[in-house]
Amino acid sequence: MGPRDRRGRDAPEFAHRFENAEVLAELLAAAGSPLTPEEVLERFRAGRAEDAEAGEVIPTLFPGPPRFPHPDVARRLFQNLLGLWDASAAPDFRLPSDFRGERPPRPVKIEPPPPPRAGGLDAAYVDAVRVWLASDRRARERLTDSFENRQDTLMGSLDERGLSDEGWGVLRQLAFELHSVLEHADGAAPASVPLEALEGDPAANVPVELIGLVDEAFARAEQDDTGPVPEMERDRIRALGRQVLGALWEARARR
Repeated sequence: MGPRDRRGRDAPEFAHRFENAEVLAELLAAAGSPLTPEEVLERFRAGRAEDAEAGEVIPTLFPGPPRFPHPDVARRLFQNLLGLWDASAAPDFRLPSDFRGERPPRPVKIEPPPPPRAGGLDAAYVDAVRVWLASDRRARERLTDSFENRQDTLMGSLDERGLSDEGWGVLRQLAFELHSVLEHADGAAPASVPLEALEGDPAANVPVELIGLVDEAFARAEQDDTGPVPEMERDRIRALGRQVLGALWEARARR
């Protein structure tokens, strides 16, 4: 839930690379295209027959402007589309015969969790918000915009600490999730976290169950494509994670 975006880092090299039909199908669905990879290939070949360029054909794959949950999804989609465009120039190119070309089912939309009862803002409530956001693209985009607008100073401070991409990603996801949970639960976003808030151990007032989100973020990173946090950095990321949780919890009262 929530995107990864490292400020001040060079963007990875863009390359035309078609991975496979299954990956492309997922990326197309995420961006709002109703087409299957086979239909995209057919449209590409039709465009080539009319001497069209890739930049003229690709926009026709979407009924409106494509929408992306994260810039990395956009990059990967267009790398795959341009890779498929290149491959479509070969008359004998075919998608694998075992790919049936079915449109992936849209995720079932889940109703947003109700406001928590007194003292009910706990790990279970965080999980409920995660599940809701995974099914509701518009809500996810709205809360992503809120987080990026409100917590730019917080993320800028973390970005200047010389952390690995993996460590920074864990902290960003942690911050995004708690910001989103607090905004949804309270009906208003937490205030911006100032630089001085990341000092000491402000997590002392955070509910004990929420402190466990730091270790949970580490556990999820172990399964992430970007890889786990480097061993030598883990204690530092855990300490910063507690500071992030505490700073956002305190910002809740200043909104």
